Amino acid sequence: MIHSTCFRHHPSHNKGGIYQLSCKTCNLSYVAQTSRSPKTCYQEHIRNIRTNNPQSTYAQHILHNQHEYGTMHDLMTLLKPLRNANMLIPYEQFYIQFLHQTGKLISEQSPGKPNPLFQLAIHPP
Repeated sequence: MIHSTCFRHHPSHNKGGIYQLSCKTCNLSYVAQTSRSPKTCYQEHIRNIRTNNPQSTYAQHILHNQHEYGTMHDLMTLLKPLRNANMLIPYEQFYIQFLHQTGKLISEQSPGKPNPLFQLAIHPP
């Protein structure tokens, strides 16, 4: 089971990590990593949507499907706060694989190649 931290429970959370943005319309999600404040990343995604700039995958999803977005409080979840930047990529890949395998990843985000270790963690024998 994946444990996550909602920002509403940690409003002052300024550390980087792996975060998830959900689509308000279809409830599918986008996963990314940041070493910056998640609030800064959220603001960048929303700015891309408002300026019709499909620079981010999340913005592409909202713009191309004419879906709704909402507040950081409603849409953003910190999946894994990380202090060690070396672990960002493996954790990000795991969460992307998990959402893809469970049918909850936006189609605009590539799940990458299946990782046998992640598959084992997602679907234990």
